[in-house]
Amino acid sequence: MQRKFSLAASVGALLLLPILIVLAADRLRGMPSRQPLPERVAGVRFEALAVAGTAGAWTVTVDDPRFGGVSALAVDGSRLLALTDSGVVVSLPKPGRGAWARLRDLPDGPGSPHERRWRDSEALVRDRSGSWWVAFENRHSLWRYDPGFARAEAAFGLRRRGWALNKGVEAMVSDGSDALLLLPETGTELLRVGRRGGRRSRLGGVPGEVADAARLPDGRVLLLVRQVGFAGLVNQLGELSFGRDGGGQVRLLRRIPVGPLTNLEGIAVEPLPAGKTRLWLISDNDFSDLRRTVLLAVDLP
Repeated sequence: MQRKFSLAASVGALLLLPILIVLAADRLRGMPSRQPLPERVAGVRFEALAVAGTAGAWTVTVDDPRFGGVSALAVDGSRLLALTDSGVVVSLPKPGRGAWARLRDLPDGPGSPHERRWRDSEALVRDRSGSWWVAFENRHSLWRYDPGFARAEAAFGLRRRGWALNKGVEAMVSDGSDALLLLPETGTELLRVGRRGGRRSRLGGVPGEVADAARLPDGRVLLLVRQVGFAGLVNQLGELSFGRDGGGQVRLLRRIPVGPLTNLEGIAVEPLPAGKTRLWLISDNDFSDLRRTVLLAVDLP
């Protein structure tokens, strides 16, 4: 039994190795230095895909080299708002509703604007005033921007708590009041940050890493969870519940079959007529020419 298991593990590792090499190479190649660029309108194209269990699936191409590495997503009126992990905000039409995108660099942020690693923006949420909160990795911090991303309104450093440079806050949602719920990528803890400071709690049930989070109209919180298996990346949806001690527990709901190299990193919620809800999901291609940016629409039952 032990010998068979060792053989199976060895074969699985060999099958997984090419996928890990591609993912690692893309991650390294996708971290260039660059000059901040002015706001620009560019063409956008959607190509339909067949993905089981979705209301629609598309690859997204934008005619601007800044598009890629999408790490967060929000619904912004009739459009979608994507945030890249190089500090670029991209206003996208929903498929079938336009052929242009608007790109702008964040007006300010941690570290030098010439180094993508210091503008590693990973999470996005809108507050009640209409301003936007953005969470950054590397120089772990929270920044607030005005509704049009024309200026920064406030900035707050986060205690690193032993986080690695690229294992900081990956997901962020409102906690239903004036506070924010922050989830580091490791999937082992959560932070509540408000006017009275922050509180750290335990998080359980995540079989891998947290990629993003979104709050449903009824108040429930959904998480995007990813893990690396023998077949490559596995993307799953989970529901977050809270205990009396303030800690969280994740219950996995379903797997999203988008392929072993597709890394879903953004989730947004759109209320539909008749009380229905649509989830929008988007992937991070790590600025790779070999991997796609995939957009999914999933209607909840």
